[in-house]
Amino acid sequence: MGVDVPVLDWKKESQNGLKPPGAWHFKFNPSKRFKIILDKYRIIKVQGELHYRSEFGNPRSVMKKNKKISSMDPQPLPTNVPVKEAKVIAVAKLLEGHYGEN
Repeated sequence: MGVDVPVLDWKKESQNGLKPPGAWHFKFNPSKRFKIILDKYRIIKVQGELHYRSEFGNPRSVMKKNKKISSMDPQPLPTNVPVKEAKVIAVAKLLEGHYGEN
């Protein structure tokens, strides 16, 4: 994992730039439809709708004040995750019990 394509830490970067869903201008959980709009000033806005056939909400930015999506620069995550020796032994026993010695 992470050999051909680098795995980036978008979770940490989004916490720095995006508002948490509870602070958005609409209720996130009951919304059934989301519209993502790019306006003429290159600002991405989100509009949430409670019903599929309604258009009551207003699109607004979900970024924190003075933050832009273009300024997000996620760092790559480390690719080597150490595996404990006990885990290797447990998996070997499981495979041996299921498939036999070979």
